[in-house]
Amino acid sequence: MCMRMCMFKNVLWKFALLCVPVRFLMVYIAMRVGRWSVGGGRGGGLYFKAMGVVGLMIGIGFMYLHFSGMRPLSVAGDKAWWNRMVHSVFYLAFGVRALMGDQDAYLFLLGDVVYGIGSFVKHHVANGDFQKLLR
Repeated sequence: MCMRMCMFKNVLWKFALLCVPVRFLMVYIAMRVGRWSVGGGRGGGLYFKAMGVVGLMIGIGFMYLHFSGMRPLSVAGDKAWWNRMVHSVFYLAFGVRALMGDQDAYLFLLGDVVYGIGSFVKHHVANGDFQKLLR
């Protein structure tokens, strides 16, 4: 029992202090670079397109992991339970829209963060992890 609870605490801390802040940082950077590129910032369009290419690469990577079944563990070390296809669609949509010059493309990344947080909470509530944590 303690083993599972200790693992959940570890996953919770990594998710809350590493995963979510890094993803929010990506949203913020995409928002700022998108506004800068549209506002005529020098070189901003090139940076935004580069972010679009990175978004496409991440989306394709998630899709590859989904279809290949490789890397069944998450970065936190627990079993990867989330829907990689949904995450890949968010990143692919961001990449395409950023390459098209849509300054609001960051909203796809924001949607990914919100979906990720919601999925994390739903999954761990369904498993009873939060209830066990409060005991």
